[in-house]
Amino acid sequence: MKSSRNARKSIALLLAGAALIGVLTSCQSEPEIPELEVIQLSVELPTDGNPLPRGTFTPPAEPVWTEHGGYSREVNDEFVGWISVGEGRSNQVDYPVVQKTLASYLAEGIPLSHFYYLNREFEPSKHHQHSDRGTIFVDRHTPIDGVQRPDNTVIYGHNMARNRVKFNFLVNYRYEFLDTYREFPTVHFATVYDEFDDPRNTYLIFAGMLAHTRDVDGPVFDYHRRRIFNEYCCWGYDNAKDNFFDFIGNVMNRSSFYTDVDIEFGDEFITLSTCDYPLGRDRVSSRFVLFARRLRPGESLDKFDFNAAYENPDPLYFDRWYADSRTPQSEWGGMTWDTALVRDFDEWLANNPDWDPQVPNICNFACDAPNCPRP
Repeated sequence: MKSSRNARKSIALLLAGAALIGVLTSCQSEPEIPELEVIQLSVELPTDGNPLPRGTFTPPAEPVWTEHGGYSREVNDEFVGWISVGEGRSNQVDYPVVQKTLASYLAEGIPLSHFYYLNREFEPSKHHQHSDRGTIFVDRHTPIDGVQRPDNTVIYGHNMARNRVKFNFLVNYRYEFLDTYREFPTVHFATVYDEFDDPRNTYLIFAGMLAHTRDVDGPVFDYHRRRIFNEYCCWGYDNAKDNFFDFIGNVMNRSSFYTDVDIEFGDEFITLSTCDYPLGRDRVSSRFVLFARRLRPGESLDKFDFNAAYENPDPLYFDRWYADSRTPQSEWGGMTWDTALVRDFDEWLANNPDWDPQVPNICNFACDAPNCPRP
């Protein structure tokens, strides 16, 4: 190594973790076993052997609010927001959201094969106790600190039909779509760094898909890794817009419904992931994933016709789905959604004639470009 690099050395840490963290939501009372994969993360280590880089994290902003619904940051300083959907329903989503960041995992020496809030209560005093219900949590790789927020905030929660808690309500958008969407077309997600009642904490639901998590069942679309679109090198593209259009195109082709919500590069998104096993938990590891975009500055809900939403009779599924005799489709019929809903998508598609959502791109963790992603 050149002498100019002696002050700091770059190492590749092979982190055994379930980057498919969206697969960690259980429909049963027992927790689901994470599916492990090897993740490569480039970390700069000082020569003194300190396991964390110094001076690389921006100090967080001060929270605007610190408690809601009986939950407080004084009890748990990893309380980063609140999410609500389905107000008034018996199994509505109305919960605190927490986040233990990657930096916290490393600083506290927590194995990255563990998912801190998967089976832990909100209160730190109860963290040594097992909890089937867990706590709704944000992906650990993109910190919410008031200074930055991801282009796409990925949030996970359990689907437990027996107890009707956490994200159980979300699967209504798959099985009772029209009635559910027309009554509840939006999600409210406020971070502690936003005014709680700010209209921009409203997110417009525009897609929902059944996703599988194992290559044995067909090529996997890694929706949970699409957090920051300018981390384009990972997906084989040379600009952030390509990454964005690839993500949105994959989502729309797989969506089991369509709305009149328009999408454009620069929008902010949230992705809500929970388990759903229509082919049987012991046969295919699958998830239902709901996508919503944030209300733009000055935008009003009045511009949308939520009654115009309709179900997609032929979403793009996965190989095992088409091979199963119990499913109605034996193959995908092709793209049918209104591409005009995504600004400039048609132009992008024309410039990428070989793009195939049936074979989603695999992230290249070995890339060495400046914008290499956090896996």
